Amino acid sequence: PVRLIRIGDYDLTGCGGTHVRNSAEVGLLKITGSEKIRGHIRLKFLAGQQAYDYFTLCHKNSTDLANRLSCPVPDLPTRVIGLVEEMKLLSRSYKEISGKWLHEYAHRLEPKGSFGYFVISGLNAAELGQMAREWVQIHKQPLFLISENKDNNYFLFHLPNDNRTNAKAVHNSLSRDYGLRGGGNDESVRGIITCKTDDEYYTRLSKSIEMLLISKEN
Repeated sequence: PVRLIRIGDYDLTGCGGTHVRNSAEVGLLKITGSEKIRGHIRLKFLAGQQAYDYFTLCHKNSTDLANRLSCPVPDLPTRVIGLVEEMKLLSRSYKEISGKWLHEYAHRLEPKGSFGYFVISGLNAAELGQMAREWVQIHKQPLFLISENKDNNYFLFHLPNDNRTNAKAVHNSLSRDYGLRGGGNDESVRGIITCKTDDEYYTRLSKSIEMLLISKEN
């Protein structure tokens, strides 16, 4: 036998759910979302214990946030929107200040030969990229920059626009021996150093880069 469920003239469909004697047995019903599908609307909902659990979680999270932000629960949306706008302003200010600082830093790093090779600390991957672009634009020489950090040691190899060397080719020549994992294009390659580093490592890497640059130029 097939059980059909008819809702007036709106819908007629095969039954695929649990049978209840009264709709009250379903308990609490919470519609959580909707989406349009082929001209119809599909509703997403929670029923019974799942709906109660959902409201319990919402109450706990909203109360915790209200306590952390020192505001009543009804004021949470306004408070959060204000914090988001404040974060945007702080982010723009940080980028402006860090950009000026990186520009000055790039001016202070003087090349000691035919290319720049520096080991610094505390720059993330994005700051490293900005620093490299600034330095190459100022000094018009290839740059291999390493930033030592707590979690990862980042590297970036950047070339001037008119340089005949291929950054990817240099990286490929060094990657296995020096644990350089990354990628990029003919002008710039960036990534992380996957092996242990020390003064001897940095000295050997510097000499290898210099030899490769000389051979590529010739």
